[in-house]
Amino acid sequence: MESEWIKWKDYRVEIVGHTASNVRGIDPKNPELKMANLISVSALKKYCDREKIVESVFHWLKENGEDLEIESALRKMGTNIGLVVKRLLNWKYWKKTERIYLGGGVSEGKIGDILLEEAKDFIFAETSLNVTLQKIHYSPAVAGLIGATYFIPKKDGRKAVTTVDLGGGNLRTGLVLPPSEDENAVVVHSNFLNWQKLGLDRDSLAELISSELIDCLNVSRETKTEVSEHIGIGFPALVDEKGYVIGKDRNLPGNWTDSQFHLPGIINSKIKEKTDFGDFKFIVRNDAVCQGLSEIPFVHDVREWGILTIGTGLGNARFRNIPYSARSQWWKKTSQLAFDGVF
Repeated sequence: MESEWIKWKDYRVEIVGHTASNVRGIDPKNPELKMANLISVSALKKYCDREKIVESVFHWLKENGEDLEIESALRKMGTNIGLVVKRLLNWKYWKKTERIYLGGGVSEGKIGDILLEEAKDFIFAETSLNVTLQKIHYSPAVAGLIGATYFIPKKDGRKAVTTVDLGGGNLRTGLVLPPSEDENAVVVHSNFLNWQKLGLDRDSLAELISSELIDCLNVSRETKTEVSEHIGIGFPALVDEKGYVIGKDRNLPGNWTDSQFHLPGIINSKIKEKTDFGDFKFIVRNDAVCQGLSEIPFVHDVREWGILTIGTGLGNARFRNIPYSARSQWWKKTSQLAFDGVF
């Protein structure tokens, strides 16, 4: 599959590739990675009070008989992130990466600061790693929603885009005014639910996504906000160009790769059934790619960059900025190597 391009100012951002599963070689039974999952769930409960995130995780561990000391475990986990970065940079399409953003639920607040500090220390000690590491600019609560708007055709202008960011444990939906060359993205409205706590099966989760999107559309009516005919979805697995899921995510309930199951079609039917908005067009992409694209306004100073997302799982996406003047010559050399998918 040919690589996908996002037009931005005087250059194009190429999506070189992404993976949507745990990084090979990292043992999911490792207590530090187990801690990552616990922290992610707890942190998302406390987004409005970041300073209490560490405290809430500590109490969770204490109540459940865990004897890992929170700060020590976090620092070990930060070192593991550095190891993941080292492994990524050994992959062919990551070798020239200049900057990697840390995203996902655990990048938020004090926890994210500790992880980033330890990962940076590891990278600095590895003198062969010529790459910078930093947190994403937007909160993980909205970064995926914002990033999904970059896939919306420019002809839609600044109409608000209804977006979805589905994770392995949480669901975010929003109404977002996409960024322009002169203005930042604006989240007009957003919803957040921990679907995992609700014990939903696949079809019930699809129903929940539909109802949350309908809520966003109703808000657009109430606020007299014009909406795009496109809906952007960030999904925690691999999807094809028609929106069918082709890669499994062990955190999602049921079989999402069933050829008879088409999430965009289900959502569209529910919207038509329960509203008078009519048909929508859907753009479904990997959630790590969407979160990474939220950084487009901040990467004009580098050519090769990527994102590592850490939540209920590990995801990554790799990007390349190509100036218009260089694109035609560069494309002839690399069109057979670049693609949007797993490497």
